Amino acid sequence: MFHLENRNTEAGGFTLIELIIVMAIVCIFLALGMPSFLDFTRNVRAGSMMGALTNDIQLARSESVKRNARVLFCARANPTSNACIGVPTTAAWSNGWLVCHDSDADGACDATTANDPNPIKVQGAPPAPLVVVGPAATLVMFPVGNASANSTFTLTGGNAIVRTATIAPSGSVVITKTGGH
Repeated sequence: MFHLENRNTEAGGFTLIELIIVMAIVCIFLALGMPSFLDFTRNVRAGSMMGALTNDIQLARSESVKRNARVLFCARANPTSNACIGVPTTAAWSNGWLVCHDSDADGACDATTANDPNPIKVQGAPPAPLVVVGPAATLVMFPVGNASANSTFTLTGGNAIVRTATIAPSGSVVITKTGGH
């Protein structure tokens, strides 16, 4: 014979009060961690943009040696232009920059050809809140690999994140970091 038991079991799960308490704890942890996460992402973006800047300076240097000709590292005339600004202000570097050859030494990018595209590299404006400040002159790399002058580029990214690249007349680049983690 079959015997049926009458079990008095409750359905498993959480009560509404327990769910609200867990959600409150999660919200507290998120509120505590969010500023750190924002600082972390700003720091990563600043490091990435400074890496792009220094890589492009090194590209200009290596192209000048390879071509045995002058190569310019210059501020863009505006964020959508592929031309160097004549005499850049220190803030013009936030438009982005160009690496281009200047065989005729006139201080402007040479015309592009099918076999020799110019500019060699185009870098867009850094995303907000990053700001690049550079020298009030175009950086010229000469065929022996040296630079036209000692130059300093400073990248700021909010919350005291600062990266500085100093280019010596020899063409070497030194990066310093302040702020961030």
